[in-house]
Amino acid sequence: MVDIIVIFFIVVLFIISMTLYSSTNKLEADLLIASTLIPEVSVESQFKPQKKKWEILRRFLFDWLTPGIQASTMGESQPFTVKYSGSSLIPLKVYQGDSHNITITLQPIRKQPLENPITVKAQKQGDKVNFALALSNKTEFLEIEMIAAGFSFDGDKKQRQPMIANSLRYQWNCLFEKSGVHIFAFIFRVIDDSGVTMQIGQVEQTVKVVQIDHLTQRQVWILATSAGILSGALTLAEILKNLGIW
Repeated sequence: MVDIIVIFFIVVLFIISMTLYSSTNKLEADLLIASTLIPEVSVESQFKPQKKKWEILRRFLFDWLTPGIQASTMGESQPFTVKYSGSSLIPLKVYQGDSHNITITLQPIRKQPLENPITVKAQKQGDKVNFALALSNKTEFLEIEMIAAGFSFDGDKKQRQPMIANSLRYQWNCLFEKSGVHIFAFIFRVIDDSGVTMQIGQVEQTVKVVQIDHLTQRQVWILATSAGILSGALTLAEILKNLGIW
């Protein structure tokens, strides 16, 4: 019952405010006709004080009565910033011949009033890289390009995900065939609703590819496996000898 009374009171006040505003517009028209017929009548001098008074009252009532409507309208029509957070495991050291999947997964975490800079930040903690992005809601796609000269990878060089997705996922399968220290980079770009592409950041990473005594990782694995088998065979032979079986 109380809610009905409050809603009725709000509606009545809103109607009154709109009526006052309409009356103000009629007064302005009457003064305009009067100034045409009688030059001594000034529209500005007669109308401004009253219009200002009614306009202030109308705006006060409208702002007080309809904050929810205004907030909803602003949320739909005005740009805002969407914060994204994610991480990736990127090896710092691998053996020659190794292959690793590098995946970047980003998820929206909150919305907030528009910030002018569109930013990409990366925080490195060992082989884990944490990403934080601030993007405009006008962004249609987020594109990440992987640039690497020291190793090969499967997967599109440029990968693009729509911002309407609940999770943005980018993945490359990397094969480290050459030893040495290799620098590679992720280039971040946004594509807005008009199709314009803009680079917003670059994150560089270093990986060290190790070759053991000029052997590839596969060769090292074969040698280690062979050594394990040989050691097991020798141990078994020793046991059989002690038991007098062999």
